[in-house]
Amino acid sequence: MERIEFGRAELPPLIDPTVAYVKAVTIEGVRAYGIYLADGTQLAIAPSRDVAFAAVRQHELEPVSVH
Repeated sequence: MERIEFGRAELPPLIDPTVAYVKAVTIEGVRAYGIYLADGTQLAIAPSRDVAFAAVRQHELEPVSVH
C-alpha cells in the first residue's frame, strides 16, 4: 500500500471550521478543559466540561470531546 502524505497546504480543506474540540488538561495541578480548533489552535480554557461546551455553543460552533 502506498503511503500518502499531506502537507500543511493540503490540510485546511479537510478541517471543519464549525467544530471546536474540548480536551481535559491539567494546569498547575488543576483539571480544566481546553477548547481547540482542528489545527490545534487553543481558543480558551474552561473550569469544567459543561462550561467549555456552553462556551463553544455560544460561539455557534459544535463541541466535540477529545480523549
